[in-house]
Amino acid sequence: MYSRTELLIGSENLEKLKKAKVLVVGLGGVGGYVFEALIRAGVGELGLCDFDTVDISNKNRQILALDSTIGKKKTEAAAERAKDINPDCKLDVYDFKLTPENINDLNLVKWDYIAECIDDVNAKLALIKYAKFANTAIICSMGTGNKMNTDSYMICDINQTENDRLARSVRKKSRDEGLSFDVIYSKESPIQDSIDIIPSISYMPAVAGLKISEYIIKKIIDF
Repeated sequence: MYSRTELLIGSENLEKLKKAKVLVVGLGGVGGYVFEALIRAGVGELGLCDFDTVDISNKNRQILALDSTIGKKKTEAAAERAKDINPDCKLDVYDFKLTPENINDLNLVKWDYIAECIDDVNAKLALIKYAKFANTAIICSMGTGNKMNTDSYMICDINQTENDRLARSVRKKSRDEGLSFDVIYSKESPIQDSIDIIPSISYMPAVAGLKISEYIIKKIIDF
């Protein structure tokens, strides 16, 4: 399965990926593609954390959203997909809504990297804080909705973000906590001015998820 990956990165680096443990928190538009790219790259153990079920409205942007998965838990859909891609990948499933109270259930010290892909600001900050305490590397996704241009994506420190409402909230609270961490965000100004439901398109969260995967994979193999 990984013969072509091995040709690209070498057997030693492929072995690093097989030994790697990565936790993906949030399996929606961004997190679903993080999960997809990591398992296809050969990461040997994945943590899958989400509480939500697949909805028909997810089909425009979420890789786990299919007619056959509507109504399923996202963790269940991801686990089934993982076994269909690489049955040898070890899975740790956390089927709950992340809160500051249950965050210890994720056993953050065991993971090499955390991909944080949730929208709840308080849960984001709690996860970031606990990851720092556990000395576990983390990269966080900011907003991917209401934008159209993938060339606007940047990976940078949270304090360098702009034109992103979610990043603004996270940035303010993280400064109060004295936290510094890497994020992916889009510097593009929002398309719509006043909205109740955040609009989205297929490729924006996908590209963000794939770029997070690239970031983590390159860190694991020291590329």
